[in-house]
Amino acid sequence: MKLLFDHNLSPKLVTRLNDLYPNSNHLYLMNLDKESDHIIWDIAKTENYTIVTKDSDFNELLILKGFPPKVISPIRCLIFWQIMLITSLQKQSVPSSNPS
Repeated sequence: MKLLFDHNLSPKLVTRLNDLYPNSNHLYLMNLDKESDHIIWDIAKTENYTIVTKDSDFNELLILKGFPPKVISPIRCLIFWQIMLITSLQKQSVPSSNPS
């Protein structure tokens, strides 16, 4: 799954979640942070992104247009972020196996 982070989320998420969601992107990094939600919707649909956003605009478009693309709202999906954090922490704490 490729994630497209909305302008209201940190661009750092792209690099922090790269091992879990390669090829994800952020509107700012794509120079799309000033574009309308409709343009972003069409780009996400064409390029097979799942939109990750804090605001309700994309959820409203989802109701109007259906999917694809899919929309993830972290405020409504706190479990999603908890899983991401736990997975990230687990990857950092896995000791390297060193056969002796």
